[in-house]
Amino acid sequence: MELRRTALRGKGEVGPTWSRSQRVLPALAASAALLAATASGASDVLIAIHADPCPAVGCDWNRLEQAVDAAAARGHRLTLMFSRDWMQEALDDYDRRAGLCTATDGCLVARIAALVARGHQISFHHHDCTHAFADGTMDPYLASMNAAGAEFCEAGAGFSPTEDVDLAYQKVQAVSFLVDLILGPARPPDTFPDVASHGPNQPWNGGSLNLEAFEWQPANRFATNSVDDSPFGAGGHAFLMAATCSTPVGDGTATWSVPQLGHRQLETGSSLHGTYGLADLADEVDALFHGPLVGSEAHIGVVFHVVEYERSPRLCSPPSLPGMSCADYIDRVFDLLATRAAPARTASAILGDAVRAGLVCP
Repeated sequence: MELRRTALRGKGEVGPTWSRSQRVLPALAASAALLAATASGASDVLIAIHADPCPAVGCDWNRLEQAVDAAAARGHRLTLMFSRDWMQEALDDYDRRAGLCTATDGCLVARIAALVARGHQISFHHHDCTHAFADGTMDPYLASMNAAGAEFCEAGAGFSPTEDVDLAYQKVQAVSFLVDLILGPARPPDTFPDVASHGPNQPWNGGSLNLEAFEWQPANRFATNSVDDSPFGAGGHAFLMAATCSTPVGDGTATWSVPQLGHRQLETGSSLHGTYGLADLADEVDALFHGPLVGSEAHIGVVFHVVEYERSPRLCSPPSLPGMSCADYIDRVFDLLATRAAPARTASAILGDAVRAGLVCP
């Protein structure tokens, strides 16, 4: 144990490595009985990337590809959750080229197709106009776009919130269709846009309408969601989750239940970080893959944002390792999951197996 603890420590790390997880591991062990009825030895890893709304200079496709390349080098297949901005930029680029889109000329749709061809999934992520980070601060890009009347904040210009989310999802579907034209039958399974990020979207314009429900378009068979919906309970876990059958939320328009996976944000990023780090992740990986929860129908779920894959520690550094860049930290996460857990699979692959086995939303 001490050797692994030492391996996870890095330059600039402050404080004891195992502090929080030493307190919650007994609760995780007790949770083994909760999942015993569905034990089959199939534990999974989910790694999601949220491609959030882009700044005025455009979406950072190079950074996205760098993050995917780093994960793929360790055998992971990612769930890429795109907001409308990214898909609109790809569609505009395709239109400018009059459909002459090839991988060699930098066409964005072809670049997405290249990611999909390697087994990564296109999926949907949506922010409303009042979306805030975990620490309560507002997304500055959203605030500026809202002030400028950006497309996804058009409810005041004749669109209802439900129509707004539906239009955003249609753009994801449109890009997926173009990817199909490029890949044809060679497209890997479980890479289609049938999963949506449930998301912490706020009630629309201060009212009671919560946009979470409308991310579940009928074509979205699956969802990812906040960690507290896991059977392990709020505060009893960091990245350890179990698939659940959703309860409709929002104003009641969505009446169907959706199989969903939980995930926790990594601590990278100044206003995106949570309170859980590599030590917590290592402890829960050991509990699930090598300890009291072996055989449980559970998974490790992590999520980060494209903007966090930054190589300069001056621009982005995790609070627990202030001398390390966020990208180097995320690479450590990729390494830990690949060597101590299992290669990540897409959300649709994980949930599809769970549904077929009758483990969620039977």
